[in-house]
Amino acid sequence: MNSFSKLQNAAVVVRNLRRVYGKRVVIDTLNLRIERGEFVALLG
Repeated sequence: MNSFSKLQNAAVVVRNLRRVYGKRVVIDTLNLRIERGEFVALLG
């Protein structure tokens, strides 16, 4: 199975997410893959 096939099977894929509020970087290069059937909680 190639890497593209793995991404297609994932329920959620986030690649290189960056979040900025004004001049403040609060998330820099977030990569996340959630597979089908997985339960994930993000706390911040």
